[in-house]
Amino acid sequence: MGEVVVRAAHVKDRYDALWATQRRSSREVGWHRTGDVGEIDEQGRLWIGGRLSHVITSPSGPIAPVAIEQRMGVITDVLQAAAVGVGPLGNQQVVIVLETNRVVDLDLIDEVRSLAQMPVAAVLARTSLPVDIRHRSKVDRTALAIWAAQTLAGRS
Repeated sequence: MGEVVVRAAHVKDRYDALWATQRRSSREVGWHRTGDVGEIDEQGRLWIGGRLSHVITSPSGPIAPVAIEQRMGVITDVLQAAAVGVGPLGNQQVVIVLETNRVVDLDLIDEVRSLAQMPVAAVLARTSLPVDIRHRSKVDRTALAIWAAQTLAGRS
């Protein structure tokens, strides 16, 4: 897994006016850092794993949230899911937050942990997930991670 960096004549059209952003987002002239993470499979296809700022930094290495979240899509009565990291960088634990009216019982926890295909420290539920105010559709994983940490610490 690594940061997705792209190069094409049309890619930077929107960024020309944002010279400071452009300067920070380029490693080399002509290349643009997207802020997304991904990996290339055996067939040369790029799979996006989420935003760089949303990568969970676990003791076993970085974990991208998107694949985990997509696996939760088969759970009955769950509208969407978010995988967030709770804890200090480098030692974060995976927490799954579900958008559902279901009660989080042992059966649901077992289903989530089985689908995640990795250790999950906690499964939490909300009737709605916070969204990024700029897009109104993208889950605000940063806000959700803060909420999850506070909830698990008994402060929400």
